Amino acid sequence: MGRVSITTDCWTSLNNNSFICVTAHYIGKDWILHKKIINFSKIDSHKGDDIGAAIVKSLTDWGLNHLFSCTLDNASQNDTAIDAVQTHMEQNNINILGGKYFHVRCAAHVLNLIVKDGLKEIGISIRRVRETVRWLKSSPQRWGLWEKILDYLGDKIDSKKKLCMDVPTRWNSTYLMLESAISYAEAFTTFGITNSSFGKDLRERMYDDKPIGPPEEGDWVNVKKMISYLKNEYDVSSMASRMRLKIGKYWLEGTELNVKMNKILYMAAVLDPRQKMKHVETCLKLLYGNARGLEMVKEVRDSIRELFVFYSVSDDDEDSSNQTELDIYLTDRRHKVPREEMASFDLLKWWIDEMAPMRQRAMSMVQE
Repeated sequence: MGRVSITTDCWTSLNNNSFICVTAHYIGKDWILHKKIINFSKIDSHKGDDIGAAIVKSLTDWGLNHLFSCTLDNASQNDTAIDAVQTHMEQNNINILGGKYFHVRCAAHVLNLIVKDGLKEIGISIRRVRETVRWLKSSPQRWGLWEKILDYLGDKIDSKKKLCMDVPTRWNSTYLMLESAISYAEAFTTFGITNSSFGKDLRERMYDDKPIGPPEEGDWVNVKKMISYLKNEYDVSSMASRMRLKIGKYWLEGTELNVKMNKILYMAAVLDPRQKMKHVETCLKLLYGNARGLEMVKEVRDSIRELFVFYSVSDDDEDSSNQTELDIYLTDRRHKVPREEMASFDLLKWWIDEMAPMRQRAMSMVQE
Protein backbone atom coordinates (compact mmCIF):
# COMPACT_ATOMS: atom_id res chain seq x y z
CA MET A 1 0.00 0.00 0.00
CA GLY A 2 1.34 3.44 -0.95
CA ARG A 3 0.05 6.83 0.16
CA VAL A 4 -3.26 7.14 1.97
CA SER A 5 -5.75 10.00 1.67
CA ILE A 6 -8.39 10.59 4.31
CA THR A 7 -11.82 12.21 4.24
CA THR A 8 -13.98 13.34 7.12
CA ASP A 9 -17.70 13.73 7.65
CA CYS A 10 -19.25 15.49 10.64
CA TRP A 11 -22.87 15.75 11.68
CA THR A 12 -25.11 16.48 14.64
CA SER A 13 -27.79 14.04 15.79
CA LEU A 14 -31.37 14.98 16.65
CA ASN A 15 -30.41 15.15 20.32
CA ASN A 16 -27.51 17.50 19.49
CA ASN A 17 -24.65 15.02 19.88
CA SER A 18 -21.65 15.66 17.62
CA PHE A 19 -20.15 12.82 15.59
CA ILE A 20 -17.22 12.40 13.22
CA CYS A 21 -16.39 9.72 10.66
CA VAL A 22 -12.86 9.42 9.25
CA THR A 23 -12.35 7.29 6.12
CA ALA A 24 -9.04 6.19 4.61
CA HIS A 25 -8.74 5.84 0.82
CA TYR A 26 -5.86 4.07 -0.93
CA ILE A 27 -4.96 2.15 -4.06
CA GLY A 28 -3.85 -1.37 -3.15
CA LYS A 29 -1.33 -3.63 -4.86
CA ASP A 30 -4.27 -4.98 -6.83
CA TRP A 31 -4.73 -1.49 -8.34
CA ILE A 32 -8.20 -1.24 -6.85
CA LEU A 33 -9.31 1.83 -4.92
CA HIS A 34 -10.13 0.81 -1.35
CA LYS A 35 -11.79 2.78 1.43
CA LYS A 36 -11.98 1.87 5.09
CA ILE A 37 -13.65 3.68 8.00
CA ILE A 38 -10.91 4.17 10.59
CA ASN A 39 -12.88 6.21 13.11
CA PHE A 40 -16.55 6.65 13.88
CA SER A 41 -17.02 8.36 17.19
CA LYS A 42 -18.79 10.97 19.27
CA ILE A 43 -16.80 14.15 19.88
CA ASP A 44 -17.32 17.10 22.21
CA SER A 45 -18.17 19.56 19.42
CA HIS A 46 -17.54 20.39 15.79
CA LYS A 47 -15.00 23.05 16.69
CA GLY A 48 -11.70 22.88 14.84
CA ASP A 49 -9.69 21.74 17.87
CA ASP A 50 -12.01 18.79 18.54
CA ILE A 51 -12.11 17.74 14.87
CA GLY A 52 -8.32 18.01 14.59
CA ALA A 53 -7.80 15.97 17.76
CA ALA A 54 -10.13 13.23 16.47
CA ILE A 55 -8.25 13.03 13.15
CA VAL A 56 -4.83 12.92 14.83
CA LYS A 57 -6.05 10.17 17.18
CA SER A 58 -7.24 8.16 14.16
CA LEU A 59 -3.84 8.46 12.48
CA THR A 60 -2.03 7.53 15.69
CA ASP A 61 -4.29 4.57 16.47
CA TRP A 62 -3.77 3.11 13.01
CA GLY A 63 -0.11 4.09 12.67
CA LEU A 64 -0.78 5.93 9.40
CA ASN A 65 2.42 7.74 8.42
CA HIS A 66 2.10 7.75 4.63
CA LEU A 67 -0.56 10.40 4.17
CA PHE A 68 -1.08 12.33 0.97
CA SER A 69 -4.17 14.48 1.53
CA CYS A 70 -7.06 15.23 3.86
CA THR A 71 -10.45 16.33 2.49
CA LEU A 72 -12.78 18.28 4.77
CA ASP A 73 -15.88 20.44 4.37
CA ASN A 74 -15.15 24.03 3.41
CA ALA A 75 -15.90 25.41 6.88
CA SER A 76 -13.71 27.88 8.76
CA GLN A 77 -13.28 25.59 11.77
CA ASN A 78 -11.69 22.99 9.52
CA ASP A 79 -8.76 25.34 8.88
CA THR A 80 -8.01 24.99 12.59
CA ALA A 81 -8.43 21.21 12.33
CA ILE A 82 -6.00 21.02 9.42
CA ASP A 83 -3.44 23.08 11.36
CA ALA A 84 -3.56 20.48 14.15
CA VAL A 85 -3.09 17.60 11.71
CA GLN A 86 -0.27 19.42 9.88
CA THR A 87 1.49 20.05 13.19
CA HIS A 88 1.27 16.33 13.98
CA MET A 89 2.71 15.47 10.56
CA GLU A 90 5.54 17.99 10.82
CA GLN A 91 6.49 16.70 14.27
CA ASN A 92 6.69 13.20 12.83
CA ASN A 93 8.40 14.36 9.63
CA ILE A 94 5.77 12.76 7.37
CA ASN A 95 4.66 15.79 5.32
CA ILE A 96 4.92 15.74 1.52
CA LEU A 97 6.50 18.91 0.09
CA GLY A 98 5.69 20.88 3.21
CA GLY A 99 2.03 19.86 3.06
CA LYS A 100 1.21 22.21 0.18
CA TYR A 101 -1.16 19.66 -1.39
CA PHE A 102 -2.45 18.18 1.86
CA HIS A 103 -5.62 20.21 2.54
CA VAL A 104 -8.36 19.52 -0.02
CA ARG A 105 -11.65 21.39 0.33
CA CYS A 106 -14.61 19.13 -0.39
CA ALA A 107 -16.01 20.00 -3.83
CA ALA A 108 -19.41 18.55 -2.91
CA HIS A 109 -19.59 20.84 0.12
CA VAL A 110 -18.64 23.86 -2.00
CA LEU A 111 -21.48 22.94 -4.39
CA ASN A 112 -23.79 22.65 -1.39
CA LEU A 113 -22.82 26.16 -0.25
CA ILE A 114 -23.56 27.49 -3.72
CA VAL A 115 -27.05 25.94 -3.78
CA LYS A 116 -27.72 27.03 -0.19
CA ASP A 117 -26.95 30.61 -1.19
CA GLY A 118 -29.78 30.36 -3.70
CA LEU A 119 -32.06 28.79 -1.09
CA LYS A 120 -31.54 31.78 1.22
CA GLU A 121 -34.29 33.58 -0.70
CA ILE A 122 -36.81 31.34 1.06
CA GLY A 123 -34.63 30.66 4.10
CA ILE A 124 -37.31 31.31 6.71
CA SER A 125 -39.75 28.94 4.98
CA ILE A 126 -37.16 26.15 4.90
CA ARG A 127 -36.25 26.79 8.53
CA ARG A 128 -39.90 26.58 9.61
CA VAL A 129 -40.33 23.22 7.90
CA ARG A 130 -37.04 21.94 9.31
CA GLU A 131 -37.79 22.99 12.89
CA THR A 132 -41.33 21.59 12.66
CA VAL A 133 -40.07 18.19 11.52
CA ARG A 134 -37.35 18.28 14.18
CA TRP A 135 -39.93 19.18 16.87
CA LEU A 136 -42.18 16.26 15.89
CA LYS A 137 -39.40 13.70 15.62
CA SER A 138 -37.69 14.63 18.89
CA SER A 139 -40.50 13.21 21.06
CA PRO A 140 -42.27 9.81 20.85
CA GLN A 141 -45.35 11.40 22.45
CA ARG A 142 -45.53 14.14 19.82
CA TRP A 143 -45.02 11.61 17.05
CA GLY A 144 -47.84 9.51 18.45
CA LEU A 145 -50.17 12.53 18.37
CA TRP A 146 -49.02 13.26 14.81
CA GLU A 147 -49.96 9.76 13.68
CA LYS A 148 -53.41 10.18 15.25
CA ILE A 149 -53.88 13.39 13.22
CA LEU A 150 -52.94 11.49 10.04
CA ASP A 151 -55.46 8.75 10.88
CA TYR A 152 -58.12 11.41 11.47
CA LEU A 153 -57.49 13.15 8.14
CA GLY A 154 -57.37 9.82 6.31
CA ASP A 155 -57.66 10.18 2.53
CA LYS A 156 -57.07 13.94 2.72
CA ILE A 157 -53.37 13.15 3.05
CA ASP A 158 -52.38 11.53 -0.23
CA SER A 159 -48.77 10.62 0.39
CA LYS A 160 -46.75 7.52 1.17
CA LYS A 161 -43.61 9.55 1.82
CA LYS A 162 -42.49 9.79 5.41
CA LEU A 163 -41.35 13.05 6.97
CA CYS A 164 -37.58 13.24 6.98
CA MET A 165 -35.03 15.63 8.43
CA ASP A 166 -32.48 17.21 6.16
CA VAL A 167 -28.75 17.57 6.71
CA PRO A 168 -27.96 21.29 6.24
CA THR A 169 -24.63 20.43 4.54
CA ARG A 170 -26.44 18.30 1.91
CA TRP A 171 -28.72 20.44 -0.26
CA ASN A 172 -30.31 17.40 -1.91
CA SER A 173 -31.51 16.21 1.50
CA THR A 174 -33.18 19.62 1.97
CA TYR A 175 -35.04 19.02 -1.29
CA LEU A 176 -36.20 15.59 -0.05
CA MET A 177 -37.34 17.08 3.26
CA LEU A 178 -39.40 19.77 1.52
CA GLU A 179 -40.84 17.28 -0.97
CA SER A 180 -42.03 14.98 1.81
CA ALA A 181 -43.34 17.80 4.05
CA ILE A 182 -45.50 19.62 1.51
CA SER A 183 -47.88 16.65 1.26
CA TYR A 184 -48.64 17.10 4.96
CA ALA A 185 -49.38 20.84 4.90
CA GLU A 186 -53.00 20.34 6.03
CA ALA A 187 -51.88 17.94 8.76
CA PHE A 188 -49.45 20.55 10.13
CA THR A 189 -52.28 23.10 10.31
CA THR A 190 -54.61 20.64 12.04
CA PHE A 191 -51.89 19.63 14.47
CA GLY A 192 -51.32 23.27 15.41
CA ILE A 193 -55.03 23.73 16.16
CA THR A 194 -55.21 20.68 18.42
CA ASN A 195 -51.85 21.12 20.18
CA SER A 196 -51.16 24.47 21.85
CA SER A 197 -47.50 23.73 22.59
CA PHE A 198 -46.79 23.21 18.87
CA GLY A 199 -46.83 26.87 17.87
CA LYS A 200 -45.57 28.09 21.25
CA ASP A 201 -42.43 25.94 21.19
CA LEU A 202 -41.59 26.81 17.59
CA ARG A 203 -42.03 30.55 18.19
CA GLU A 204 -39.42 30.33 20.93
CA ARG A 205 -36.85 29.24 18.34
CA MET A 206 -35.04 32.03 16.46
CA TYR A 207 -33.84 32.60 12.90
CA ASP A 208 -32.00 35.84 12.08
CA ASP A 209 -33.09 37.19 15.49
CA LYS A 210 -36.75 36.57 14.66
CA PRO A 211 -39.14 33.92 16.03
CA ILE A 212 -39.50 30.96 13.67
CA GLY A 213 -42.99 29.61 14.37
CA PRO A 214 -44.80 26.88 12.42
CA PRO A 215 -45.12 26.94 8.59
CA GLU A 216 -47.70 29.40 7.25
CA GLU A 217 -49.64 29.42 3.98
CA GLY A 218 -47.02 31.60 2.29
CA ASP A 219 -44.28 29.19 3.33
CA TRP A 220 -46.00 26.32 1.52
CA VAL A 221 -46.24 28.48 -1.61
CA ASN A 222 -42.47 29.09 -1.39
CA VAL A 223 -41.75 25.43 -0.74
CA LYS A 224 -43.85 24.32 -3.71
CA LYS A 225 -42.00 26.71 -6.02
CA MET A 226 -38.62 25.62 -4.72
CA ILE A 227 -39.44 21.94 -5.20
CA SER A 228 -40.40 22.70 -8.78
CA TYR A 229 -37.18 24.63 -9.38
CA LEU A 230 -34.94 21.95 -7.92
CA LYS A 231 -36.75 19.03 -9.52
CA ASN A 232 -36.89 20.42 -13.03
CA GLU A 233 -33.59 22.33 -12.91
CA TYR A 234 -35.51 25.53 -13.58
CA ASP A 235 -33.42 28.55 -14.55
CA VAL A 236 -34.02 30.98 -11.71
CA SER A 237 -32.05 33.99 -12.84
CA SER A 238 -32.08 35.87 -9.55
CA MET A 239 -30.70 32.85 -7.73
CA ALA A 240 -28.26 31.95 -10.49
CA SER A 241 -26.53 35.33 -10.32
CA ARG A 242 -25.97 35.01 -6.58
CA MET A 243 -24.83 31.42 -6.94
CA ARG A 244 -22.35 32.49 -9.63
CA LEU A 245 -20.84 34.97 -7.20
CA LYS A 246 -20.67 32.24 -4.58
CA ILE A 247 -18.79 29.80 -6.80
CA GLY A 248 -16.40 32.62 -7.68
CA LYS A 249 -15.57 32.97 -4.01
CA TYR A 250 -14.34 29.39 -3.84
CA TRP A 251 -13.02 28.71 -7.34
CA LEU A 252 -11.81 31.99 -8.79
CA GLU A 253 -10.27 35.17 -7.50
CA GLY A 254 -9.99 37.73 -10.24
CA THR A 255 -7.17 36.50 -12.45
CA GLU A 256 -5.63 34.07 -9.97
CA LEU A 257 -6.15 30.49 -8.91
CA ASN A 258 -8.05 30.81 -5.66
CA VAL A 259 -5.66 29.97 -2.83
CA LYS A 260 -8.45 27.98 -1.17
CA MET A 261 -8.60 25.54 -4.08
CA ASN A 262 -5.86 22.92 -3.93
CA LYS A 263 -3.98 22.56 -7.23
CA ILE A 264 -4.19 18.80 -6.75
CA LEU A 265 -7.69 19.07 -8.27
CA TYR A 266 -6.17 20.33 -11.53
CA MET A 267 -3.46 17.68 -11.38
CA ALA A 268 -6.09 14.98 -10.91
CA ALA A 269 -7.77 16.20 -14.10
CA VAL A 270 -4.45 16.03 -15.96
CA LEU A 271 -3.98 12.42 -14.79
CA ASP A 272 -7.32 11.48 -16.34
CA PRO A 273 -6.29 10.32 -19.85
CA ARG A 274 -9.60 11.58 -21.22
CA GLN A 275 -8.65 15.13 -20.20
CA LYS A 276 -4.88 15.53 -19.81
CA MET A 277 -3.20 18.92 -19.91
CA LYS A 278 -4.96 19.99 -23.10
CA HIS A 279 -8.40 19.96 -21.50
CA VAL A 280 -7.17 21.76 -18.37
CA GLU A 281 -5.52 24.36 -20.60
CA THR A 282 -8.78 24.92 -22.49
CA CYS A 283 -10.73 25.37 -19.25
CA LEU A 284 -8.21 27.79 -17.72
CA LYS A 285 -8.17 29.90 -20.89
CA LEU A 286 -11.96 30.10 -20.85
CA LEU A 287 -11.96 31.14 -17.19
CA TYR A 288 -9.04 33.58 -17.16
CA GLY A 289 -8.31 34.52 -20.78
CA ASN A 290 -5.52 33.26 -23.05
CA ALA A 291 -2.56 35.09 -21.53
CA ARG A 292 -3.23 34.40 -17.86
CA GLY A 293 -4.61 30.96 -18.71
CA LEU A 294 -1.27 29.92 -20.25
CA GLU A 295 0.60 31.20 -17.19
CA MET A 296 -1.64 29.10 -14.97
CA VAL A 297 -1.08 26.06 -17.18
CA LYS A 298 2.64 26.48 -16.48
CA GLU A 299 1.92 26.69 -12.73
CA VAL A 300 -0.05 23.45 -12.87
CA ARG A 301 2.61 21.76 -15.04
CA ASP A 302 5.37 22.84 -12.62
CA SER A 303 3.34 21.50 -9.69
CA ILE A 304 2.96 18.14 -11.44
CA ARG A 305 6.70 17.96 -12.08
CA GLU A 306 7.46 18.88 -8.47
CA LEU A 307 5.23 16.10 -7.18
CA PHE A 308 6.54 13.68 -9.80
CA VAL A 309 10.14 14.32 -8.75
CA PHE A 310 9.17 13.65 -5.13
CA TYR A 311 7.94 10.18 -6.06
CA SER A 312 10.75 9.42 -8.52
CA VAL A 313 13.66 7.15 -7.68
CA SER A 314 16.77 9.17 -6.81
CA ASP A 315 19.01 7.28 -9.27
CA ASP A 316 19.96 9.62 -12.13
CA ASP A 317 19.29 7.18 -14.98
CA GLU A 318 15.98 6.08 -13.50
CA ASP A 319 15.02 9.68 -12.86
CA SER A 320 15.73 10.54 -16.49
CA SER A 321 13.54 7.66 -17.57
CA ASN A 322 10.76 8.77 -15.24
CA GLN A 323 10.94 12.34 -16.49
CA THR A 324 10.67 11.10 -20.07
CA GLU A 325 7.61 9.05 -19.13
CA LEU A 326 5.95 12.17 -17.77
CA ASP A 327 6.77 14.16 -20.90
CA ILE A 328 5.34 11.40 -23.09
CA TYR A 329 2.12 11.32 -21.11
CA LEU A 330 1.67 15.09 -21.08
CA THR A 331 2.24 15.43 -24.82
CA ASP A 332 0.33 12.34 -25.97
CA ARG A 333 -3.15 12.79 -27.37
CA ARG A 334 -6.08 12.37 -25.07
CA HIS A 335 -7.60 8.90 -24.76
CA LYS A 336 -10.91 8.83 -26.61
CA VAL A 337 -13.76 7.00 -24.94
CA PRO A 338 -17.16 6.49 -26.64
CA ARG A 339 -19.93 8.43 -24.93
CA GLU A 340 -21.81 5.25 -24.02
CA GLU A 341 -18.71 3.93 -22.21
CA MET A 342 -17.92 7.08 -20.21
CA ALA A 343 -19.79 6.01 -17.07
CA SER A 344 -18.13 2.59 -16.97
CA PHE A 345 -14.60 3.77 -17.83
CA ASP A 346 -12.12 2.26 -15.34
CA LEU A 347 -9.40 4.87 -14.80
CA LEU A 348 -7.17 2.66 -12.65
CA LYS A 349 -7.37 -0.22 -15.14
CA TRP A 350 -6.30 2.17 -17.91
CA TRP A 351 -3.26 3.18 -15.89
CA ILE A 352 -2.17 -0.37 -15.04
CA ASP A 353 -2.57 -1.39 -18.71
CA GLU A 354 -0.66 1.68 -19.89
CA MET A 355 2.26 1.66 -17.45
CA ALA A 356 4.27 -1.17 -19.05
CA PRO A 357 4.30 0.11 -22.66
CA MET A 358 4.83 3.68 -21.44
CA ARG A 359 7.95 2.63 -19.53
CA GLN A 360 9.23 0.68 -22.56
CA ARG A 361 8.82 3.73 -24.82
CA ALA A 362 10.58 5.94 -22.29
CA MET A 363 13.53 3.55 -21.90
CA SER A 364 14.01 3.33 -25.66
CA MET A 365 14.10 7.13 -25.93
CA VAL A 366 16.70 7.37 -23.14
CA GLN A 367 18.89 4.72 -24.82
CA GLU A 368 18.76 6.57 -28.12
